Amino acid sequence: MTENSLKYRLGLDLGTNSIGWCMLRLNNNNEPVAVMKSGVRIFHDGRNEKTKEPLAVVRRNARSIRRNLDRKISRRNHLLNTLIKYGLLPLVENARKQLAVLNPYELRSRAVNEKIELFELGRCLMHLSKRRGFKSNRKVDKEDSSGKIKPAIERLKNKMQETNKKTAGEYLYYLLESGQPVRARLGKIDGKEGYEIYLDRSIIEEEYNIIIK
Repeated sequence: MTENSLKYRLGLDLGTNSIGWCMLRLNNNNEPVAVMKSGVRIFHDGRNEKTKEPLAVVRRNARSIRRNLDRKISRRNHLLNTLIKYGLLPLVENARKQLAVLNPYELRSRAVNEKIELFELGRCLMHLSKRRGFKSNRKVDKEDSSGKIKPAIERLKNKMQETNKKTAGEYLYYLLESGQPVRARLGKIDGKEGYEIYLDRSIIEEEYNIIIK
């Protein structure tokens, strides 16, 4: 500072969600002689008022959901365009809507033991992409810390063997014809909460390999 410059000292009080400040005038000996200005700035603590969860976590979870949805739509559109390109689905949208009326589980069951039409095969592949099953990773395994999914997958494999069904599609169509649900639903299994059946990615991959032979 030059000799004629105003001398001052700024004091700050830093809190978790506020900053208090005070500006002091100094004399030539750098001693406080007057309060020039003071105040406080309060900030939002960045947490949900009810759950106290950081808002950044909420935003990150919402962003992750949007990204997963975008990837899902992009993946299905890519498969749709590929199937159309190679003649496994009609180019005309109205014709594709007529195919959507067909029971995909019946087509998947038939495809195991007999040759089906190309458009029916395309319908099967689209359905497999939508119901592609559970794939284990660290994040999903953590979410399934209660251990409901893996026992249900083993239960499905055992029931497929008991009913002599080669693929998940064949077994699910068997359930459908018997008036039983084919979606994974929580219920009481041996007195505990769990899933009756649960699809595994490897089971779907095996079905795909059998169908396209």
